[in-house]
Amino acid sequence: GLTYEKLNDYDSAEKYYKLMVETKPDIHYPYTVLGDFYFNTRKYPQAASYYQMALEISPSSENVMYKSSLIDLLSGNLKRAEQKIDYLLQLRPNDIDGLQIKAQIRYTQKDFKSAEETAKTILQLDSTNKVANQLISKINRPNH
Repeated sequence: GLTYEKLNDYDSAEKYYKLMVETKPDIHYPYTVLGDFYFNTRKYPQAASYYQMALEISPSSENVMYKSSLIDLLSGNLKRAEQKIDYLLQLRPNDIDGLQIKAQIRYTQKDFKSAEETAKTILQLDSTNKVANQLISKINRPNH
């Protein structure tokens, strides 16, 4: 499947990824791979479905939880995205990717103070972080 995906033969890649799911339905990895495939091809509802199946098998999979939270954020399900990110940040409080999503959720919720605080936390960990710097610029712009 990965070979076909790299060759941009997405139909064949999808077929082989689905075959992997059928072959190993009791482990989360095939669902994660198919979720990644759909995520990378911007088919977010399908990605969300396969990530959910992966989480049902392995609820503590940080990688799947992270990607699933991104889909929730993109689809506007901020509450569910925030729950997942909060869980991940309990495990890894200084996770920059998780903090970036947290800041974006806060910004989308119009909680600009919290978004800026989270962005500043990111900058303490990575002073050149583009996402955090852009977010602070957006917040400090008049009429954001």
